[in-house]
Amino acid sequence: MSVLILLLAFLATSHLAHTSSFQQKRSFYLSVHSDDRNNLGIPSVATRRRLQATRNTTMALHGAVKDFGYYYASVYMGTPPKRFAVIVDTGSTITYVPCSSCGSKCGPNHEDAAFDPSQSSTSNYLTCEDPSCQCGTPSCGCNKSKQCTYSRSYAEGSSSTGILLQDLLALNDGGQGAPVAFGCETGETGEIFKQQADGLIGLGDSSVSIVNQLTKSGVIDNKFALCFGSVDGQGALLLGDPDIPKASLGPKGLRYTPLLKSPQHPAYYNVGLKGIAVGKTLLIVDQSEYQQGYGTVLDSGTTFMYLPTLVYKQFIAAVDKAALSSGLGRVAGPDARFPDICYGEAPPHTEPEKLSQYFPEMTLSFAGQGDDGDADDIELFLSPFNYLFIHGKVAGQYCLGVFDGKGAGTLLGGITFRNVLVVYDREEGRVGFAETECLKLGKMMRPMCSAIESSEAREIAVREGDCSEDGSDSDRDSGDNDDDDEEQEMKEEVDDEDKDDYEEEEEEDGQSPSSTITNSTQPDWVGPPTSPSDQISSVALAFVAVVIAVTLLGFAVVMLQPATREKVKRLVMRSKYQQLEEGEGGGGSGNGGSSGWKNSSADGSQIAMTEIKLAA
Repeated sequence: MSVLILLLAFLATSHLAHTSSFQQKRSFYLSVHSDDRNNLGIPSVATRRRLQATRNTTMALHGAVKDFGYYYASVYMGTPPKRFAVIVDTGSTITYVPCSSCGSKCGPNHEDAAFDPSQSSTSNYLTCEDPSCQCGTPSCGCNKSKQCTYSRSYAEGSSSTGILLQDLLALNDGGQGAPVAFGCETGETGEIFKQQADGLIGLGDSSVSIVNQLTKSGVIDNKFALCFGSVDGQGALLLGDPDIPKASLGPKGLRYTPLLKSPQHPAYYNVGLKGIAVGKTLLIVDQSEYQQGYGTVLDSGTTFMYLPTLVYKQFIAAVDKAALSSGLGRVAGPDARFPDICYGEAPPHTEPEKLSQYFPEMTLSFAGQGDDGDADDIELFLSPFNYLFIHGKVAGQYCLGVFDGKGAGTLLGGITFRNVLVVYDREEGRVGFAETECLKLGKMMRPMCSAIESSEAREIAVREGDCSEDGSDSDRDSGDNDDDDEEQEMKEEVDDEDKDDYEEEEEEDGQSPSSTITNSTQPDWVGPPTSPSDQISSVALAFVAVVIAVTLLGFAVVMLQPATREKVKRLVMRSKYQQLEEGEGGGGSGNGGSSGWKNSSADGSQIAMTEIKLAA
């Protein structure tokens, strides 16, 4: 009995101490092992990044080489937001769309109505003294009204001029748009005047580019990606670092090559191209050929591929030999003004798997990415559609989309990277490549239509296929019912990827994945703080336990008397007899509830000009 009394007293005091300590640990000091993170709802690395600041997003791509000669993105600017079709161009830095004041000086074929600053409540013209009055090369000008002006001219004769203003760019994530500076055109010439696209979005590495502006203001991570669909076009422009499921990146995943800075053209994305193979034939040229002129540039705003003369001649000879030996014949090009090299009697473009029987595949070798500076080269395996374009007039006829760039350099245009995800990781100074089906990836990564606040913009986005309607996969299906399972598998990869990233981050911080987290300033991820009613209940239970202990203590003192012990013994025996006669009473049961913390997250080119640019 003495032992029982001491035990009860210990439990009562322990409960009081535990109550105070537990409340404190839940709020500040709870130790959590890595295996418990998912159960406790601690955000993944990707989720924590979004909680911190960045609003990485995806914009739908449209267009195709066979239809337009470029790929374009749908962007929504102003308040209320208005849609514009802009060619995505990594070889340019400035962004521009027609201004309402442009009138007949801007082309009649543009897809959307001109931008009217007076109809946007958030639009502001930039003065010449404004810090955002930046144009890259060539630099900004200043008109008589002290407004910041820009001008761009291109080698094939087209040009764009206008005034810089600032307004909101919609990110389609349910939040307010991000302020960006862009050009409001007051004049167009050449192909820019004739094209269907409204304007251009510059993605080059310069302070004036949309990517640099959003990165500097902390809106997105310092990277972006492009994924151009194959012959039928479409795809995705991914601003920042959205979660891309591993399953969408093919068996080899992303392979990286270093970004090389060019002192003459700092806004360009230069890489180290080391070799080109046509089929199994490696072009026999010195690697220095690929670095002459401006070097090897990734330019999504140029339609085709341009090679130095020596490389070009070997490439054409290798393709010509393979095509003729497979039974194809030379045919005239679609436009008599250009001496295109074309072939006929091949399978239609709707049967791409058969095309490789007539045209060889192409392999590009780039310098590898490694800490020792001596990493293995990476290889990008491409189909014939990455150097061929459809004749356009006769089915089964194709032309080479590769041209002589003379000594200007090596230009890898949009056609080169059809069905290739190209990740411009500016933060790490590298570019990643992964063969993938960009049409599927683009549809999967589109933002939800419900995230577009403006009803007018949402209606347009639904019509143009710029968003995914909630609760419906019909707009993601494109006729292939097997896509749903594949997309679900691709999405499930994201969770595993986040877990791996989290463990890697812990190791980099000097902790093993199984170490505990005891930061006194750590947010309370494990649950809400103890409520006042919970605290009152805990104190009441402790008080009852103390009362019971004191009562038992007094009872024990009485029990020490022999007469008392004998009376109690008889009472206990009588009670047992009564239970046997009346039978066992029923029992009660209570269903305890448990609450689990779930980690839920809503993770949620192109060129009007086909020639080398004079300006970025």
